[in-house]
Amino acid sequence: LTNRFFLQKNFESSVALNTAKNTLLFRVFHRTRKPLDNRPLLDVTLGGQSHLKQEGVGVLLSHRITNRTRLNANFLYRRLHFRTISRRDKIWLYSLSVTRELTEHIFGALRYRRRNRTSNRIGNQYVENRFTASVAMRF
Repeated sequence: LTNRFFLQKNFESSVALNTAKNTLLFRVFHRTRKPLDNRPLLDVTLGGQSHLKQEGVGVLLSHRITNRTRLNANFLYRRLHFRTISRRDKIWLYSLSVTRELTEHIFGALRYRRRNRTSNRIGNQYVENRFTASVAMRF
C-alpha cells in the first residue's frame, strides 16, 4: 500500500475464433509501471515491485460437450522484470476444467490448475497444483 503516483502503460490484444461448439481465444499483453518520483528507499521497502515490466501470452479453448457441459483449457505464460532489484520471474499457468449446468440456476465445476514460477532470485520459485470442486447458485 502506497500513496505514490505511477505511470503505467498497457498494451493488450486478443483474437477470438468461434464455431458452433468451440471458442478459441489468443491474447498477448505488455505492461510497464514506474513511479513518477525518485524515492529509492521506498522502492527497497516495497520489495522492488514499484518499477515493473510484465509481458505474456495466453490461449484459451472452450469446447461445448453438450448443451449443459463445457470443457475449458487455458495456458498462460508471463515474464516479470522487477527493475529496481534486477529480479526476473517466469510464470507458466495451465488449467483444465469441466463445468456443468445442473439446473437452471445451479452450476457445478471441477478444476485443475498448475502454476510454475521460476526466478533468478533464490526462494521465489514454486510449483502449485490445485484441484477444486464447486457448486454455485445464480439468483
